[in-house]
Amino acid sequence: MIGAYDNILMASVSFNNLYGPSLTAILVNVIACLVLTPYVLYQQILNAKEYGFLFTQSYWMTCHVLRLLFLIHPCHEGHKQAIRLKRTTVKLAATDWPKDVHKQIKLLLLQVSENKIEFNAAGLTLINRTLLPTIGSAVFTYLAILFQYKNNT
Repeated sequence: MIGAYDNILMASVSFNNLYGPSLTAILVNVIACLVLTPYVLYQQILNAKEYGFLFTQSYWMTCHVLRLLFLIHPCHEGHKQAIRLKRTTVKLAATDWPKDVHKQIKLLLLQVSENKIEFNAAGLTLINRTLLPTIGSAVFTYLAILFQYKNNT
């Protein structure tokens, strides 16, 4: 069990090291697209009223949101499973086992407690569901700034 957890931990570290910069670029791209697409859609609603373009922009906004969800959900689920393993290990450590099994469970508990499985974007942010409201608030803040700037000019 300890070896299996160690392999999973090394896989998550390798994933973070290998794909961290790519995940950062994808997150920045998604944020930019989620700011620009609704802004262009708003401008088209006010000016051109081309319904085909409105549908296309709405479709792209949906695609960007789905892309963000498809990126965040697997990382969040992996993190949740690691937390579930830690809780299970704590429950196992609290029960009565033979001495050698109890020692192995304590070693696993120590390893699970000290080495957390997390996914991040090049160390800048953890990739889990708490990132969704953060990105959402950033998008709405930038949209509010763009709309105010447009109204003032």
